[in-house]
Amino acid sequence: MKRSIDLGLLFSCSGNYRLLSTASLAGARAAIAAIDADDTRSVRFEPLLRDPEGRTERYAPLAEEILRNGAARHVIGCTTSWSRKEVIPVLERFGGMLWYPCPYEGFESNEQVVYMHACPNQHLVPLLAHVIPRIGRNGFLVGSNYIWGWETNRVARDVIGDAGGEVLGERYLPLGDTDVSRLIAEIRATRPNFILNNLIGPSSYAFFEAYGRLGEDDEHFSPERCPILSCNLTEIEPPGDRPFRRRPSLRRSVVRAGGGRGGGRHGFRAGSRRRPRGSGILVLHRRLQCRDRPRGPSRGHERSSRACRSGLYGPAFRHPLWPDRDRPGKSACQPAGEDRPRQGRALRGGRGKPGPRRSRPVSVALRPGLHLRPADPEGGLMTRRARIPNLGGATAYVLHRSHPATAPLMRQLGAIGLVAIEFWPELPAEALGADFCFFDADLGFDEQFPWKPGEAPMPLIAMIGSEAPGRIEWALAQGADSHLVKPVGNSGIYAALLIARRGFEARRALAAEVETLRSRVSERQTIVRAVVALSSGGVGEERGYGQLRALAMSWQVSIEEAARRIVELERGERREQPVAK
Repeated sequence: MKRSIDLGLLFSCSGNYRLLSTASLAGARAAIAAIDADDTRSVRFEPLLRDPEGRTERYAPLAEEILRNGAARHVIGCTTSWSRKEVIPVLERFGGMLWYPCPYEGFESNEQVVYMHACPNQHLVPLLAHVIPRIGRNGFLVGSNYIWGWETNRVARDVIGDAGGEVLGERYLPLGDTDVSRLIAEIRATRPNFILNNLIGPSSYAFFEAYGRLGEDDEHFSPERCPILSCNLTEIEPPGDRPFRRRPSLRRSVVRAGGGRGGGRHGFRAGSRRRPRGSGILVLHRRLQCRDRPRGPSRGHERSSRACRSGLYGPAFRHPLWPDRDRPGKSACQPAGEDRPRQGRALRGGRGKPGPRRSRPVSVALRPGLHLRPADPEGGLMTRRARIPNLGGATAYVLHRSHPATAPLMRQLGAIGLVAIEFWPELPAEALGADFCFFDADLGFDEQFPWKPGEAPMPLIAMIGSEAPGRIEWALAQGADSHLVKPVGNSGIYAALLIARRGFEARRALAAEVETLRSRVSERQTIVRAVVALSSGGVGEERGYGQLRALAMSWQVSIEEAARRIVELERGERREQPVAK
C-alpha cells in the first residue's frame, strides 16, 4: 500500500495573473496524477489546494493554514515575487519549503525556497545581449509596479548603459491597470529601438493591443524595427480572444527569453503558441528523491525538508519529458545558495554556447570590444555600481503607535525586502544602527529619538496625516528626508525609501564638505604664520608661500598640514633658544 504525503498547492485561480497560476496548477496536478498512477512508486501525493484569488495579503495566511493544520511541509506555488516574499516568514516559522516555479528577479537567497526558474543573468542579460547588437541600444522600460518590475528594469538599465545605450523612458502601472495610453504616447514620442515589457496580466495584454495598433499606424514600430522584449510572457498568454492571437505580425513582434526545446540557437523565441509543460512534473519527480526519509512529528518533517534540499544536488536523473536525455540534478532545479545568481551560460557575440554547469561570473559581449564587468567572486550579478540601490536586507524602524493603518506599511516593507521593526513611544538605542526610520509626524516629540533634532544617523521618513503648519515644521526640524501621507497604502513606499536615502546621502556629503571648508578657514591663520616664518630671512611673502607649497608637495600632505608642521617647528626652536639674562 502506498504511503500518502500531503503536498500544498498555493495558486490563484482568479485575479490579474490567473492564466499563469492556472497553467502552473494544471502542470502540478498532471504531475501528481502521473506519480499516483505509477505502481512502481511507494508513495502517493495528497494535494492541499488553497486559492488566494490573486490577493497578496491572502498568501501568508493560506500558507500558514497548509503548514499548521496539515502534515504538509512542502508547498508548490506563488506566481509573483510579491506573493513569494509574503510566504517566506511563514515558511521560516514552520520549517516549510516553497517550490517557486516562475522566473524571479534575483537578489534573494532563502534556504526555505527552491527557485526553479531563471534569474536575470539567465534570461534578461542574455536576451539583451542577443537583441542590442541586432536591433539597437536605446530601450524603453515598462513594468508592473512591484518587485519584479523594479528589480528587472534596474538590471536592464545597467546592461543598456554598459552597451553605450540610453533608457529613453521607464514607466510602471499598478497591477491590473489597463490604461496604457500614456505609455504608448511616450513610446511614440521617444522612438526607442526596443521595449522591455515587465507588465503582467491584463496590463500586459492591453499594452500588446495598443502597441499593435501603433505598429499599424507608424512603420517605425513594426516587429522588425522595434520589437517587444519579455522575460515573463508565456505561451498561454494572452487569452485566446485577444488580437495578439489573431495577428501573426504582432506575435512576431514579441521576443521572449526561453530555453529548452524549440528555443533556437540563441534560446529565444518569437511569438510561439506552443503551450509549456512539465515544470510541475519535474518538481514532483525531484521531490520523490526523499520519499523514503523517516516521517514523524515536527522534527521528522524538518529532517525531510533538509534532506530534500541536499537531494537536489544528487546524481543525474532521467528527465520525465525527454527520457532520451540524462540531466544532472543541479541543472534542473537548485535550492537557494550564494552561487545561485551567478549560474548560467557565457555568451560571446550574442550567441550562447552551453558550458559546464559550474559557478562562475557571467561575461556578455554586447558589441566588439565591449563587455560587462565580471561578477565579484564573493557574490552579486555585476560589479558595476547600481544606479538604483538594492534595499534587500536593510533594517527599518517604524516609530508609530500600534494601528491598523500601519499594516500596509509593514507588509510592503517586508515585500521590498526590508526587516521592519515597530516601536512606540521611544526608539531603543539599537535603532542607531538602522538603515531607515519612519516616524509619526502627528504625535511625535523630540524625546522619542536617541539623537538631537536634525542629527539623525539614517534617512528619516515622516508619516504625515495632519497638515497643521506646526507639525510639518516639527517634522522638518527633525531632518525628514522624505514623507508618506497617511493613511499609507501599498504604493509610494519604495519611492519614499529611495528619495530619503538619496537626500540623506546628499545632506551628509554637503555637511562633510562644509566641515572641511570650515577647517580650512580656521587653518588660514596658521598658513599666514607659516608664510611669515619662511619669509623672515628677507625672501618676501610670495616666495615664502612658494616654499610652503613646495614643502607640502614634498611631504605629500595638504598645505594646511604643512603650515601646521612649520609653525610647530618654529615654536620648538624658540623654546630651545636660551633666555638672555
